[in-house]
Amino acid sequence: MLRRLLLFVPLALLSLTACSDDQLPTTSDASSGPRFAISDGARGGTPEFFWLTPTVASAPITTGAVDVAALPEVAVEVCTLGGNGTCVGAPLQRMTATSLPQPTRITFDPATGAYALTWLTAPSRAAAGKNYRVSVLRDARTLGFVDVSIVQSAQQLAGVNTALFTGVVKGQPFPVRFRLEQPSAARYVKVNEVESSQGVPGDWVELFNTSEQPVDVGGYVFRDNDDSRGYTIPAGTIIAGKGYVVLDESIQGSPGFAFGLGSGDAARLFAADGTTLVDSYTWAAHAAVTYGRCPTGSGGFIPNATATKGTLNSCPNLAAGIVVNEVESSGGTPGDWIEFLNTGATAVDLSGYFVRDNDNTRTFKLPSGTIVQPGAFLVVEEAEFGFGLGGADEARLFAPDGVTLTASYGWAAHAVSTTYGRCPDGTGAFLTTTSSTKGSANDCSAPVRINEVESNDGIPGDWVELVNNGSSALDLAGYVLRDNSDASNYVFPAGTLIPAGGYLVLEVAQFLFGLGGADAARLFAPGGTTLIDSYAWAVHAPATTYGRCPNGTGTFTITTAATKGSANSCPGDLVLAAWPGDATVVTADAGGVFGGNMSGLSHIGSGSATPGVLWASKNGPGSIYRLLWNGSLWAPDPANNWSAGKLLRYPDGLGDVDAEGIVAAGAELYVASERNNAASSVSRNAILRFDPSAVGATLTAINEWNLTADLPVVGANLGLEAITLVPDSYLTASGFRDEVT
Repeated sequence: MLRRLLLFVPLALLSLTACSDDQLPTTSDASSGPRFAISDGARGGTPEFFWLTPTVASAPITTGAVDVAALPEVAVEVCTLGGNGTCVGAPLQRMTATSLPQPTRITFDPATGAYALTWLTAPSRAAAGKNYRVSVLRDARTLGFVDVSIVQSAQQLAGVNTALFTGVVKGQPFPVRFRLEQPSAARYVKVNEVESSQGVPGDWVELFNTSEQPVDVGGYVFRDNDDSRGYTIPAGTIIAGKGYVVLDESIQGSPGFAFGLGSGDAARLFAADGTTLVDSYTWAAHAAVTYGRCPTGSGGFIPNATATKGTLNSCPNLAAGIVVNEVESSGGTPGDWIEFLNTGATAVDLSGYFVRDNDNTRTFKLPSGTIVQPGAFLVVEEAEFGFGLGGADEARLFAPDGVTLTASYGWAAHAVSTTYGRCPDGTGAFLTTTSSTKGSANDCSAPVRINEVESNDGIPGDWVELVNNGSSALDLAGYVLRDNSDASNYVFPAGTLIPAGGYLVLEVAQFLFGLGGADAARLFAPGGTTLIDSYAWAVHAPATTYGRCPNGTGTFTITTAATKGSANSCPGDLVLAAWPGDATVVTADAGGVFGGNMSGLSHIGSGSATPGVLWASKNGPGSIYRLLWNGSLWAPDPANNWSAGKLLRYPDGLGDVDAEGIVAAGAELYVASERNNAASSVSRNAILRFDPSAVGATLTAINEWNLTADLPVVGANLGLEAITLVPDSYLTASGFRDEVT
């Protein structure tokens, strides 16, 4: 076992993205043998998806046609389960039709209609005592899952709660088999819009496919309210996923149904047997324009203001009162989040609505029972929606049809220090807020804050420091400073300005009242009535001051040093020291060698005056360079495919390792990585070990230590940045022990 300690330095321990989890229904398999917490078509989940033996104790009876074309689109993900039954952190492992090693590759058997693979729990480092969710996804949408509990030995299997988990002994493989059927038109096709009075070219009926996959309605029968007549839809009529087909009235022999629709009539769709009713709508009088479902495909019928033949229905916004009110896109607590506000006078049911960023492939469905009361806030966390928000991005809310946009806000760069929020709440334009107010009214006040207080004989006496957290200078003329007594007043004179991001220190010689051991510093708007900010304390700060940590925005604490007129010195801050080397800056390599994104260096000396080897890591595309001294510069080694660097892959031979820090340890290299560039929105904090002597232009990791679930929540681009080596001799001398010592 490696007994050296490899230290890694996160850029910011702030937020993690969660693996896919669409909150599908979960039931227990009550058949004989082990029972599992599972979701599939037989247990309230996706109707076309079924777990097969031996993944479940007994396979359900299936009658639909198997979907033979899904192999390139499906994936199996394993995530760590938290105590609330949802995924925590990034996926532990993702397996597809191209995964390596071979047992983890999804295959399809046409003879049995089964998709299959094996989750190798040992290489994925599934730990005893932890629970995992094995999910099947298609195009990032979860189809079903089964929950697994890892135990240390076979004797411990008896202690697994089989109503919730299937037990697997640590290191043993877990077989994954499932069946995926073609969606049935009878389940997903809806009569969506009806024109019964002088349409173009005549009457028409629009059908809508509510599923994501294409369905075949060839042979289905359309009728009005008269069973004696009908129209058989031509063979091969395919409705694309979320697509439309329009059935037209036949005019002068044109294709379509040979009967008109009356003022009191019906539009009925039957299966190919002509008797099984699939969907219908009945009306008592012609619509002024058309009748259509609102929302499209799922809602009830209402009169449409505009005919939308073959497209999304023209529906009133049922969530008209819901607005995006505040957005955190740059590593909030515990991650990014979106706040919605109901500005209306009635409650709004957002069950089934979709939250997206600016990428339609990243989507989160709000769960059933999501009701927002009048004037109330709804906060959706990154851990729920499963993707981070970028510097140039959007927060968008869609109706249950997945197409109708009901609320949105877009931005070009992260908000500086705080969030973007409406000022005033619900109706105003978006501004950079003074402070983050997740789930409550936005802070639209002046961005000046009391930042640090010296109450015990500072230099030259007591003082109060203010900070401007805003992006422009502030004029504080007329503002009022008080201690805990309203009789103490200091009115700021004309011309008192604080630059953007700057500080203003008020000395006791200015405000003329000392600050006591139990006192307060209070800042009021001009007039002395509106309180802008305050801080109260019970005793003097011992030795230093009271200050906000983090600087400018955090709560007050005892600082580690007084920093009058500058950023606060907070507990836990890195202590910076002067660079011990030569201050001369020298270019070490030729221009254009890396093309940008070089992230880490590690030098291995030769043991003599001759320069050794300089290892360099590049984070996009993830690669390592071996540099040698040519007498004037460090240049890529021309031998063994090192001339252009070697691309990095995860132990399964796939992915693009976002190589940040690098350190050489003996004959091996260790790389700190915060994500897989091939899935750049998902945090994957990992240490990877590589053998630089391997031949070829690509290096595949020997080991990966995925630390995502073991670290505080961080954003996809806010994870591990550096790595270094602490010698065994130092560790053991300092009393360090690992699990085998």
